[in-house]
Amino acid sequence: MSKTSKVRSVELLACDAGWRNYHFVKLTTEDGIIGWSEFDEGFGSPGVGAAIQRHSARVVGQNAFQHERIYAELFASTRPAAGGVVAQALGAIENALLDAKAKLLGVPCYELLGGKIRDRIRVYWSHCATWRINRPDWYKPPITDLDGVKAIGREVREKKFTDQYLHLRCEQASRLAARFRRALCA
Repeated sequence: MSKTSKVRSVELLACDAGWRNYHFVKLTTEDGIIGWSEFDEGFGSPGVGAAIQRHSARVVGQNAFQHERIYAELFASTRPAAGGVVAQALGAIENALLDAKAKLLGVPCYELLGGKIRDRIRVYWSHCATWRINRPDWYKPPITDLDGVKAIGREVREKKFTDQYLHLRCEQASRLAARFRRALCA
């Protein structure tokens, strides 16, 4: 295999996840290798996709093996406004380049970054209860009472997640409390 593989295309993909969208960069090389990266436009970062799209033209036709040079050129082209949304966009492009390069070399990405630093990592189920409380029609089984909260704790343990992130915002907790009251008064 040669140490050149030109970037053929950079695409943005989004999928509706209910209360927010998930966004991905799909970078395809001339060899058909696909490098993936995820980015977020929520939580105060609208415009990341537009910045990625704007800079993609500078990436197409470049050698995916030269991710450091590509990043440096992108950074130089954004020097007047290199932070914030622009930095997130450059990071998403670089991550997709690294993913493609690792696949082209047949190694995990961590090998490109100096090797792995641990053999195990705790895995958590983000918002495990939130989805079932807020969208009971979409996510089953719905959580409508304290027994539902206990059941999801058991499910998390049974599925071998080592941690759970039970994030309840005020309105979610209020909604759940109202459901508890209704269940107790019925």
